[in-house]
Amino acid sequence: MARSRSRRKPRSSRLEALPSRTEFQFASSRDVFLARADGFAESSPLYADLSRRFADDPVAAEILGREPSWDRALRLLGGLHYLVLAGEAEWDDPLEAHRDFLADFVATQRVQTNEVLRAWLYAPLFLRAVQRTGAHVIDLIELGSSAGLLLGWDRYHYEYEAGEWGSPDAPLTLASEERRPVSADLLELAPEVRRKVGVDLAPLDVTSDESLRLLKAFVWAGHDERLERLDRAFAAVRADPPEVVQGDYVELL
Repeated sequence: MARSRSRRKPRSSRLEALPSRTEFQFASSRDVFLARADGFAESSPLYADLSRRFADDPVAAEILGREPSWDRALRLLGGLHYLVLAGEAEWDDPLEAHRDFLADFVATQRVQTNEVLRAWLYAPLFLRAVQRTGAHVIDLIELGSSAGLLLGWDRYHYEYEAGEWGSPDAPLTLASEERRPVSADLLELAPEVRRKVGVDLAPLDVTSDESLRLLKAFVWAGHDERLERLDRAFAAVRADPPEVVQGDYVELL
């Protein structure tokens, strides 16, 4: 089976910084979109162009509301991407053509992300914990798990400078740039992951194509490698999905 590879450090692996408190609210939708355009400039030129266009779009202003927060622009772009993925819209469509859908999407849909490349970072940490504790069977709990793709870290294949870990037949192979080498002895360990449980306010169902489409919708335009990783991660995990509980982990735990 063909596998997704990424030896270089992909631009899509860069995680967006959480805005400071002063950035959560903006005076107008124009300010929100212009701020987003600056953030998109290097990694998603299409989103940068759309944000500049939407900055002066009265329909966008209506959808975002009088006191727009930083994430409402991402929700609007995500809603449009959601339609594009299914062939129900084009990127250059006027917002007016999809006003009702986008207004509902922005009002009700949380931003959803589940960047599976993080598993490439986590796998050596899990293996180090196994090495230090001597545990051969482990249980995992993930807070804010979304679809639980990171709980499925043991279903993927990994490439490091010192060697490989995981089944070479896995649907997804992860690789990136090592700033500090992973020890070869870690890659010889093979712990059993007995139970996986995630907690999320709005969990997604990894067995559902609708959940996959929603996660893809919040991937920035032009990040095709991330879209492919999601396809392959879903294929790897959905045969035996982890348990994901809906709720606030502060209350549940």
